[in-house]
Amino acid sequence: MDAQKIPGAVVLLARNGKLVWWRAFGYRDREANVSMERDDLFRIASMTKPVTSVAAMILAERGQLFLPETVASVLPEFADTKVSADEPGAQTLRTVPQVRPMTVHDLLRHTAGLTYGLFGNSLVKSAYNQAAVFDFRNTNAEMVSKLATIPLAHQPGEVWDYSMATDVLGRVIEVVSGQSLDEFLREELFIPLGCAKPAL
Repeated sequence: MDAQKIPGAVVLLARNGKLVWWRAFGYRDREANVSMERDDLFRIASMTKPVTSVAAMILAERGQLFLPETVASVLPEFADTKVSADEPGAQTLRTVPQVRPMTVHDLLRHTAGLTYGLFGNSLVKSAYNQAAVFDFRNTNAEMVSKLATIPLAHQPGEVWDYSMATDVLGRVIEVVSGQSLDEFLREELFIPLGCAKPAL
């Protein structure tokens, strides 16, 4: 916090099942001068990946989702998504058709051809940033609609790239289940695990 890399934090220490120490530091919103509170909520970032993957496997186990099926069969936006054919240093984004469509299995393995725009400077990554696919105000549907207009970074199935594949998988879960991702996770995972209480 002194180096201003983070505005604030909440620290909780437990030992042998007992709460030892729990404090909030800094700001929840530095610009608005709002202090961090012990019960503030945080994005859990990449820890949502295994939780979302388990949710997809629940649907697969029920026969509602098939791992070899194409993503476009659930999210038609991806039916005509092209693949970048650019060499490093290219100035113009050239595309080619997909050799084969991305599958749900590819989403689970991060081999769907997607990437992240946060790291690196390829033309595809720049397109992610220009389209604001990372804007936290996007719904999953809005994020997928934006992503589907941007060429894939790789041919599906050919390259492992830690990516927005799990974000897309979250939207697949919403469409297949007919619930928002947070509702599905709450009802199918968190309540059964005792991590959440049923809604009143």
